[in-house]
Amino acid sequence: MDHEIDLTGDGGVMKKIITHAKDDAISPSKDLSRVGVHYRGILARNGRVFDSTREDNFIRYVELGKGIAMEAWEIALMTMKVGEVAKITCKPEYACGEEGNPPHVPPNATLIFEMELISCGPARGFNLERALKIKARENAKLEKLKKKREFAALMKEEERRKREAAKAAAAARVRAKLEAKKEGKGKGKGKAKKNIEGERICCSGEGRRAKEERSGECGCCHPCSSQAGGEERRSRQSQEKPRQREGKCQEKSKTTKGQSQIAC
Repeated sequence: MDHEIDLTGDGGVMKKIITHAKDDAISPSKDLSRVGVHYRGILARNGRVFDSTREDNFIRYVELGKGIAMEAWEIALMTMKVGEVAKITCKPEYACGEEGNPPHVPPNATLIFEMELISCGPARGFNLERALKIKARENAKLEKLKKKREFAALMKEEERRKREAAKAAAAARVRAKLEAKKEGKGKGKGKAKKNIEGERICCSGEGRRAKEERSGECGCCHPCSSQAGGEERRSRQSQEKPRQREGKCQEKSKTTKGQSQIAC
């Protein structure tokens, strides 16, 4: 944080830089004595604002070195650069003096000015062509500064919107996961209960008979009777195998006898 600078050596005009200007910014001089400033005047004793150009966005132009501006302004503005913002505290002898400036400034009042040097150019009656060029450069710089500030504000707002959208999306994903878990647990319990009840009904004898009547299937084809049906099939197959073997032996003996008769 910048400390206060005593511009007069007696504490009459104190300066504290709030915003620094660029290194290549121009300063008021004898050739560039017409300055444009934004300011806000404050009474030091109670903090009341008695004058301001900020509310109406009005730039005040002052020609330095001609005794028009108060002495504190003459001293402070000569130390500033275009784009600089400073807080100037001035005692009554460097401001409005013992009489003050009624009704806004009371007698023997210490004043505080928050000042921004907007531009500095040649005094009136100076070379017109040169003055126009300087003015054009100043206007271009001011326009560029304005656009830069607007762009920074837009970027800040865009970042804020992105952060809010990201937070909302994250919250929505969390809610969706929680709801999905709740639904999955409910469906799984209902399905398991349904399967258990279905197996109980299906595996009972009444359930099998009712299903056979509806579908026309035999009980052995039903999954619930697969074990009993498998045992019955195995017993039938074991009884049929000896019969099949006997029939094959008889056919073979008949064939052998026929061949022997033909040979004779």
